[in-house]
Amino acid sequence: QFLRVHDSSFIGNKANQGSGIFVEHGVAEIKNSTFLSNEAHGWPIEILYGFGSISNCCFSDNPGSVYVYNTGDFSQIENFASDDKIDADYNCSGVFDEFRNEC
Repeated sequence: QFLRVHDSSFIGNKANQGSGIFVEHGVAEIKNSTFLSNEAHGWPIEILYGFGSISNCCFSDNPGSVYVYNTGDFSQIENFASDDKIDADYNCSGVFDEFRNEC
């Protein structure tokens, strides 16, 4: 499956579980989008057993930005801006790569 998100805004969403975009066994292309003031137990974008690319996106006031599980790959990142509030469960304001254990 292929998910294409272009020119979109995710603003003020709240959830007990989950994230804004969860890619499992698929491919995501996210461009020209904004993730602002979302609250959930999960990152705004999560990649599991899938691949993703992101360009010209802005993240602000979220618990984190992008989480890539050790089975996922986020291969292309261009013009990425993040000003997220990092709480105790989230240790990265950019793209966190679980396989490499780095932000």
